[in-house]
Amino acid sequence: LGPTEQIDATDLYRRWKTWCEQTGKDHTGDIQRFGRDIRTALPGIRVARPRGEDGSQYRAYIGIGLKVF
Repeated sequence: LGPTEQIDATDLYRRWKTWCEQTGKDHTGDIQRFGRDIRTALPGIRVARPRGEDGSQYRAYIGIGLKVF
């Protein structure tokens, strides 16, 4: 978490869904519910529509990112 962190919302959802499947969680819900839940749990997270390298917009969460190991 941090003000300079950012992640594609679809990418974060896919990674969370993969983690759920790998750990035996059956009820992952859809991307809309995931978005509502994450913003409820982490009220400092914002949603933005930045432009990607190809110029197209995508939905992103600002204030959260992935930790690289």
